[in-house]
Amino acid sequence: MSQHIVNNFRNNGYAVLDPSYYTDFLSYGDLSSIQASYFSLASDPYGGNRYRAYSRFTYDPESKLRSLQVTQNYVQTTKANSSDGGKVRKFPPIEEKIIQLPGIDRLIDFNFKFAVEGGRLDGADLIDIGLHQIRYQPDCDHPSYSSPLWLHRDDETVVFIHLFNLSSSSIGGDNLISRNPTEIEYIVRLSEPLHSLVVDRSVMHAVTPVGAVGKMPAFRDILLVTFEKCVDIYSRSQEIA
Repeated sequence: MSQHIVNNFRNNGYAVLDPSYYTDFLSYGDLSSIQASYFSLASDPYGGNRYRAYSRFTYDPESKLRSLQVTQNYVQTTKANSSDGGKVRKFPPIEEKIIQLPGIDRLIDFNFKFAVEGGRLDGADLIDIGLHQIRYQPDCDHPSYSSPLWLHRDDETVVFIHLFNLSSSSIGGDNLISRNPTEIEYIVRLSEPLHSLVVDRSVMHAVTPVGAVGKMPAFRDILLVTFEKCVDIYSRSQEIA
């Protein structure tokens, strides 16, 4: 783990991670299995020409155990998502065979250690982990876009954005970083599998809509890995309720 990248995250609230950070422990077989799973995702009922799966876990740093939570609802505050905040959204779970891959465990462990070294988690509290598989799949007439559509701060303490697939026929899908709603500080295009971006709540971020070039199928597949102390997500859920 590069101390330079960790310090960049600690000081700026975001960092870009080269695919080489993950290829050392995510085998070709695990990577291929994860990539293939995006082709069977269910359509996101909340629109945006997206396909999605979502699973939530509780992680105990002391025992290193990760357990699936009973409630798998996905809720954002209206402050984080002006479009769908306050709604209880339900998505199909990530396939069990994907959750059980050794590479997923290693990915979560690396991200958690990065967040601890970056000073955003203390490494002792029970942690709520969210795994979000999202496929942006536009067609020649309709773009695919995120919710919320524009700059926002996530509710979660730390969010890792991992690219897994990107078709050559897609345009857009650039990640934006900002300190305020009227100025863009940084733009990055995640361009190859495992190219990743990590952000915390000190910065605003967004992803531009994804379009299709010509009549070729287009898609952009990402895995979001989010971390938040369980006590914080409980307080937030009480606030929404």
